[in-house]
Formats: sequence, C-alpha cells, structure tokens
Amino acid sequence: MSEISDDHATIISLTQSETAAFLARDFPRWADHWLHDPAIRRLASFMGGMMDWQEGWEAGESSKEALMNAVPNLYNTDLSSYRFENYSIRISSDMAWVSYDQYGPRSDDPLVTAGLSYQIRIFERHDGQWKIVMAGHGDTNIEYFDFPAIRVDDSAAILWMNDEARTAISNHPVLTKSGAHLRCHNRGDDKTLRAALIDCAGMNVIDRRPSLTEPRNRPDRPYVLKGKDGVGQHIIWVSHRDGMLLVTFDNEHAKAAQLDQAQQLFNLSPAQARLAGLVLTGVDLPQAAEQLGVTLNTVKTHLQRLFDKTDARSQLALISKLLGVAPPG
Repeated sequence: MSEISDDHATIISLTQSETAAFLARDFPRWADHWLHDPAIRRLASFMGGMMDWQEGWEAGESSKEALMNAVPNLYNTDLSSYRFENYSIRISSDMAWVSYDQYGPRSDDPLVTAGLSYQIRIFERHDGQWKIVMAGHGDTNIEYFDFPAIRVDDSAAILWMNDEARTAISNHPVLTKSGAHLRCHNRGDDKTLRAALIDCAGMNVIDRRPSLTEPRNRPDRPYVLKGKDGVGQHIIWVSHRDGMLLVTFDNEHAKAAQLDQAQQLFNLSPAQARLAGLVLTGVDLPQAAEQLGVTLNTVKTHLQRLFDKTDARSQLALISKLLGVAPPG
C-alpha cells in the first residue's frame, strides 16, 4: 500500500515538475520526464480549435527545443500562480494513467494558457523511473472572453464568472445573482433559463460537433427574454463548450459579425441593416425612429421589408433569424 501511495505522490510531482520545466524553458530538464522512444505520442487541442499530433520522440524533440529557445521566459513564469486539481490516477504494475485540471494565470507569456486546461499523461516505469509515453491536453478559452461569461451547472448554480460578468450582473435588466445561483428578474424568463440549461446540458457530442450535413453546427443557442419590465427583448446565449455550461451576453463583436453576415445573406439595405441592429438591442419602434432620425412610418416600412426578406412574422422571429446566421465566436 505504501508503494502505491509513493507512486501516486511521484506521479503528481512529475506532472507538475514537467510543467515547471516547460515554463522555465529548461529543455534538458523537461526532456528528462519523457521516454525517448518512437512509440511516444502527443495530442494537443489548443484554445481556438487548433489541434497538434506528434508521433515519436525525435519528431517532436527538435521542434520543442526550438520553441523554448525562440520564446524565452522573459516573464519569470513559474508554478506559483498555477493550480492543479481533480487528479485521477490509476497505477498497474509498470504503467500509470493520470488526468487532472490545470489552471494557468492570465499572462503576457505566449506559452501560458490562461484558465482551465484538461490534462492527461500516461507513464511507464523504466529502470525504476516513471517516464511519460503519452501526453494530451485540451485548452478552454473562457479566460479570453472580453464579454460577460458565467459558468453554471444545469441547476443554474454559479461555478465561475469573469470580471465582465461580475460588473454587468449588478444592474442587468434580465439576470441577477441570488445566493449561489443565476436567476432572472422575470419569472417567465427564469423558467426559460432553467429549461435552456437543462436542455443544453443534455446535448451529447453529436449534437455539439460540426458534421458534413451541419458544418457550422455549434453549441450556442440564443434566447430572447423580457427582462424586469416584462416587455423587453434582451438576448442571452446558452452554450455547452469545452466541457462547460455557459451563459453569455453583450457580445458586441459577435453581434456585429452576425449583422454583417445577415446583411449579405438577406441582401439588406444599409437602412434595413441599421434597424436590424437596433432590433437586436431590444429598442421599440418609436425609439428606433428617434435614433435613426426618421419617422415612425419609415421605420415600420423598413421593418416590413426585413420581415419579407427574412421570412419572419414578428420581431421575436426576426431576432432569431438574424442571430441564426452565425453563432457567437
């Protein structure tokens, strides 16, 4: 039993010392963690969807050393601001399998992935020493969002939120923080949010991944909610990505991209596109007329043209049509 406990402690120590050597750009120390053999494999899924696959020690050795030399550690990056959690270890004879969650800091260091990264290592024991024979990691990207993002579970319990969300939720027209849970001011909105979270959490990998028939399929779904006054049109997104259930809103970059694609897809005139943008912000028609500097009848005419071009029959349906062109990035 003590030998197993010692091996567990050794495996945990090696996962962290390998990361420390990489951050320090100490290639000899990093290489000492690995079995130098053609059978080793590395699989990496980077933030943004890029994937890298390497076979054999020699295939990746020169590129890894060149990377460490090309990007020196000018930021004195070390493990002091890292967290390693949720270790799962299986040891059998001379092989060990371990998975864990690694949390990196926000940093200007280009080799640091901020936030959560899912890590896997497989070790073999050679001459009494544990060596890595397979490594994999999947990086998440929520730390890179510059718009409000809240991580929840399917009961709406808040697990994490970024600084943008902490600021926005204090006076948000739809969402509020009630104890440890995300709630809506409007009771009907709250039912919609809870149902959306349960539905999104139940999506399997086939539902979420792109396919030949759905090449742009992504796990982002818009919901139009009424807000405090009960008559608004406020948009939030519920998504299942990177193993997390997320609620996001006020993504101005995504809104601009969606409007640009909608204008091209539906052949909208500049005036119609400007009105579409206001519709997405939830303003009513008199407010839209005032902001556009035109009469209410002109706005109604533009709105009817939007309905005709998008085959929508209501402002709510129009919003869904406009948002359905492209999910937020």
